[in-house]
Amino acid sequence: MIEFLARRLRGPQAIHTPTPSPHRVLLLGGQLLYGRGAAPEQNVEVHLGGELRALVPDADVVALPTVDGWSAQQWRLFERFFTDFKPRVVVLGVPRDEAAVDPVTESPRSSPELLRTTIASATEWCAAHGAALV
Repeated sequence: MIEFLARRLRGPQAIHTPTPSPHRVLLLGGQLLYGRGAAPEQNVEVHLGGELRALVPDADVVALPTVDGWSAQQWRLFERFFTDFKPRVVVLGVPRDEAAVDPVTESPRSSPELLRTTIASATEWCAAHGAALV
């Protein structure tokens, strides 16, 4: 959490900062979705970054390092801590266990209605900031 407060995102190959990047892609969805193994080369952030840098050398791909993410949680983290990263593209990944039961509350952590609300918030933010939403 201290890195979040310091506006730093630890990736598999670098620590990302909000230093402006005209070609930044932000992956929201959690590492269970994007980190497909323990080795850095098994991470979607690394693969997508490599593919994009082949086209645009200053492309920057960043993913939130939370392990088990769901849409509303990921969007809240972005809105609270990382809007100053100013992504040009936001990828809002929806994991297959989006509505998993929270062991503390014994209730689903998400719902179709909450997902629709989250997508609407992401759509509004992206439109207001000139970013694309995927």
